[in-house]
Amino acid sequence: MRKKWKVRKAIIERIAKKRIRHLIKLAEEKWGEDKQLAKRYVQLAFAILKKTKVKLDAETKFSFCRKCFVPWMENNVEKRREKGFIVYRCVNCGYTRRRFVGGDNG
Repeated sequence: MRKKWKVRKAIIERIAKKRIRHLIKLAEEKWGEDKQLAKRYVQLAFAILKKTKVKLDAETKFSFCRKCFVPWMENNVEKRREKGFIVYRCVNCGYTRRRFVGGDNG
């Protein structure tokens, strides 16, 4: 019984990750045309993420704002490097996230 659950959980995680990546890609494509639809795609991806509790890769994790659900493109995010971190700041709502990249202190 335990092995069956592990297999089922792995299948659910694989499907969830695939859907989340697809929804975020669609949001990035639609951002120039229809911003509300793009936000909705990110909201759906975030809902799947919370429901399934999967761990995302860093590229997908840092591709949208968790506060206002805007896909982070070059025109709506500010990036700066600060003491071993890359700091992402959403232009729309001011939400900031930090991503560890290395141990340099300068």
